[in-house]
Amino acid sequence: MTPPKKLKLVQAFDRAKSFRTQQDQTGYEKVDDDRVLERYFQPLLWEKLSSGVTMQLMTSTLFDFKSYTATVSTMTMNGNQAVQGEPSHVLVPFSAFENKRAIVDAHRALIELGGDPGPIDDIINNELVTRRPIAPMKPAQFSKK
Repeated sequence: MTPPKKLKLVQAFDRAKSFRTQQDQTGYEKVDDDRVLERYFQPLLWEKLSSGVTMQLMTSTLFDFKSYTATVSTMTMNGNQAVQGEPSHVLVPFSAFENKRAIVDAHRALIELGGDPGPIDDIINNELVTRRPIAPMKPAQFSKK
């Protein structure tokens, strides 16, 4: 049997750092006993002369083992990691995942970080997984006072 792949676990993404490298800000972070966040970057544009990344896509997926959903948030960032434009958020039920490996890895990461999401077999094999379609999330509206 093949040993499980190594997961990068982050106790807390470093919010105080003035310059955050991709390496500092990628991996799995525990939110609470039922939720874990995975964050990673994808290069989009490269600077020809210095071969540095000038635009990248940051994706974070919040796996919620209480509601059996994942919220996938993406945002475009420049080379200084400043957000460009509006982030997009999509709510994905676990049942919509073609490959359940992402759910299994997130479950394992949450346990290794001290969470208690319940047995993975109940999550993957049970009909508790929601059957809702994938839906883009609407921006929050706050009343002005």
